[in-house]
Amino acid sequence: MADQSFTGNGPGRNDSEDRGVPPISGPALVESCMGNAALVTMVLDRFEQQLRGDLDRMERLAVAADWAHLAMASHGLKGAAGAVSAMALHGAATRVEGASHAQDPAGVLAAIAGLRLEIDRCLRFIPELRDEFRGGAGGEGRGHVA
Repeated sequence: MADQSFTGNGPGRNDSEDRGVPPISGPALVESCMGNAALVTMVLDRFEQQLRGDLDRMERLAVAADWAHLAMASHGLKGAAGAVSAMALHGAATRVEGASHAQDPAGVLAAIAGLRLEIDRCLRFIPELRDEFRGGAGGEGRGHVA
């Protein structure tokens, strides 16, 4: 596993994307943020930042076969994904966590490929969702949203 590269694995789409399901449920996120648009954008900013570092870190842990730390990292990402209503990402992180606990290199490789797809979907979607709550290109937030 030490020589394994994680770039370019898997197809370019997944089931959620094929069904047109957004990677993050805006309405659920708004509800969890009590309708506060500023809080939604802050949560999205922090989540975006976390996603950018987590995949890199998890790939390094997988290459090193550091199953315990990979399981912890995927567990943390699973919680963050659930908190922002990114349910497909939550499922992908759950699969990485399970494969890590099983110390299954092939399973981890496949699970991380799926995780990468979901992280990429979230990273492409976050700016659109954030702009919606900042009031579009004009940058004026809406305060509280229904």
